[in-house]
Amino acid sequence: MKKLLVLGVVVVALVGAGLIAYAAYDITGSSSAENFTAGTAQNLVPDPNEGQLAGILPGQTKNVDVSVYNANPVGVTVTGVDLTVTPAGCAVTTTAWSGSYALGAGGTVGVVVPATMGNADPWCEGQTLQVSATAVGTIP
Repeated sequence: MKKLLVLGVVVVALVGAGLIAYAAYDITGSSSAENFTAGTAQNLVPDPNEGQLAGILPGQTKNVDVSVYNANPVGVTVTGVDLTVTPAGCAVTTTAWSGSYALGAGGTVGVVVPATMGNADPWCEGQTLQVSATAVGTIP
């Protein structure tokens, strides 16, 4: 009788050990919610070819080529490029480029941003215009 009882304890111990090992794979948990900011491409370097605006006249639209360099150490998606032309009295407006262009680290892409001169003040004739560019994107 003693032999049978000992055999029963060994079987229970082996089955019990198997259940403990199984339970180790069935662990669940949760954490509290954390706030975060989605990655944005902070190091995009746009370079407009401002010479393409030379001689612009009221009512005329000229396309400006803008090169965008990705100075980030990772790839980005460029989603927008726009120009700002000053002084404001010269009434130059732009149509921002928007789209989605995957750009690897250290890569460059060229886009076109149209610029139109509206009804400018007469003093604008012969003025030197300043052009700056802004590029936006995300880190996928």
